[in-house]
Order: sequence, then C-alpha cells, then structure tokens
Amino acid sequence: MLGWSFMAGDVFHTPGLRTAFRAEVKRSTQATAVAAGLIAIVGMPAWVGFDHLVDPEHAATFTLVRLSIEIPLIALWLSLFTSLGRRRPELVMLLILLLVEGSIAYMLANVEEAYAPYALGMSLAIYGSAFLLIWPWGYTAALIALTWTAVAAAVALAPDPLSSSAIATIAYYLGTASLIGFLGQFFRQAGAWTEFRNRIELEREHERNEALRQQLERLSREDPLTGLANRRCWDETLAREFERTRRQGSSLTVILCDLDRLKDINDRFGHAVGDQVLKATADVLGERVRASDIAARIGGDEFGILCPDTAPEDACVVAEQLRRRLEELHDGESPLPVLTLSVGVAGRESRDQSPSDLMVRADHRLYRAKGTRNAVSSGESAPVA
Repeated sequence: MLGWSFMAGDVFHTPGLRTAFRAEVKRSTQATAVAAGLIAIVGMPAWVGFDHLVDPEHAATFTLVRLSIEIPLIALWLSLFTSLGRRRPELVMLLILLLVEGSIAYMLANVEEAYAPYALGMSLAIYGSAFLLIWPWGYTAALIALTWTAVAAAVALAPDPLSSSAIATIAYYLGTASLIGFLGQFFRQAGAWTEFRNRIELEREHERNEALRQQLERLSREDPLTGLANRRCWDETLAREFERTRRQGSSLTVILCDLDRLKDINDRFGHAVGDQVLKATADVLGERVRASDIAARIGGDEFGILCPDTAPEDACVVAEQLRRRLEELHDGESPLPVLTLSVGVAGRESRDQSPSDLMVRADHRLYRAKGTRNAVSSGESAPVA
C-alpha cells in the first residue's frame, strides 16, 4: 500500500525521498484508478434495476441521470491513459467519483423513503477511495467534503423537505463512511510510508553491502602499495587467458620486469624511498599498457604484464619503451641512482601445457637480462640493453 508522506521530522523525510515516494504513489494511483473508474462505469447503469425495485415512481428519471453521466465517466476514464491522466490521475479519479456522488445525491433528495440504500451507495464511493484506490490521503478528505456539500445542496434544493428521520439516516451512513474512510486512509498512509521507508533503507543497505563486497573483492585482487593487480589476480587471469588463447590459437605474451638494485636503494635511503620507487615503476607500467593488458606486482620488486592477443615481437617493443621511460624519470638532481628495469619476454608456444611453462620461460629470460641489468631478453640471444 502506498500514500502521501506526512511524517515531518522523520530521519528519512528528505526532499529526494519525498519526491521518489510521490512518484511511486502517482504510478499506483494511475493503475488503481483504471480499475476503480471501470467499476464506476459499469456499476452506475447496472443499478437501474434497483431503482425500479425500490422507487418505481422515480425510476425513469433516475435511469436518465445514471445514463447521462456515462459519457463523461468514459471520457474521464479514457483520459487516464493519456499524458494528462499519467500526470494528474488523482484529479481525474476525483472527478469520476464526484460525478457518481453528485448523481446519487440528486436521487437521494428525490427518493420516496428509501434513503438508506442510496446513502449506502454514496458511502461505497468513500470506502472505495480509502481502501481500493491508492492515492494521496488529501483526495479522500476532499471527496468526503465535496460529498457532504453535494448532499447538503441536493437536500436544500429538493422539491419536498426531507424528514428528520431521513436526514438522520443519511447523516448516519455518510458520517460512518466518512469516519471509517478517513481513519482507514490515515493508517493506510502511515503503513505505506513506513513500508516505503523500510524498503528504501533495505535497498540502501544492499547497496552498501554490494559496495563493500566489491571493495573487498578489489582489495583481494589489488596490490595495496602500487594499486596494480596482485599475484592472485595475475595467476587467475593468466590461467584464464592461457586456456582461451590455446583454444583459439591466438597469441599470448608475458613480460616480466625486475627493478634493478632495489635492495641497494632500500639499504641506502630507507624502505619509504624504496616504496616510492616501486610506486613510480608501477605508474610507468600503468601508463604504457593497453586496456586489454593487465599489469601486476607479482612480488617484491618484480612486475608482470600480461598481453593477450599480442605477439612476442610486439611485446618487446612495449618492454623497451618501459625500460627507457623508467630511465627518464631521473631528473639529474636526485640523489637516487637512475632507475632501470631488467625485462624478460616470452610468448605462448604450442608445446606449452600450462601457464607455468610460459612463466618459467619468461622467468628464465628475465634471469638472463638480470645478468647485464637494464636490458630486455626475449630469446636465446644476448639481452638487448
């Protein structure tokens, strides 16, 4: 059940939440108004037989009254499917109910003694607005007020004054309906707002939990110092890409990089400076790799770049660019030595049975490059410096 927000001061009573609540109420109003309007269209002429049964003298006149509002009722009902009806379904439904209440008020003032059934008929519209329709509570209050106004006007204009018992009967039925309808709508709205507020809080909690889950997932796959992928992420991605490229027969190349003389930097300048050097190296790797590649800190001062759909010779070009770019970071005034990389490059071969075969070959070439330092090794020939 839905309704209008009226709990000022509530912790969730923010303009944004009120706007969302009202929009949801409006959508529900349009949907329930279609059903309620159809009931009014069918119900009004269907009671013609009742008029002939309880008041044959006025039955013909009452039939004309009922049929005379059918076209306006249908027109209003059809407007619910237009842009106007979607924007203001509450107003359209209020007009439908007022046509019904006005016509019954006329009958009520002209009927011979059968006041109770017609008063009950007016009461049904009030009950329906409170318990069938989903709309802002103010419209139920407006309907009640306008119903009483219509009855008062009809009674005042009646050709014959109504007896006190007739007025008491009408007042009893309408008064009971008004009280029950208003209180029912009031508590319905309170429950609707509480339900909406709780649902929004649950959605917010779900979003917070999802964000936390994503953050934990990211942290579990990210190196905290450099922001690159960690060893776990590297191993998972390498295994997945290895199988994919083996099935498709495409290229896969691994670039392993080792930061030269990091131990000397840590011993001489401290681990804080060493961490800055690692971050600077990670930034260089992040700048030079493609979106489809993955750069990772595999451990200590060793980094890796996984290059799917890349031939080893193309990866060697990237490796050489990385090596030169790291050298260029030295500004000449820093007490730090020139930063250099030793790089091993290996591509997947048809004889490789697992990712470890590819990693062993890349690691072997990295070891060969470390022999001279500041070099790229991509085969059995001497490393290129």
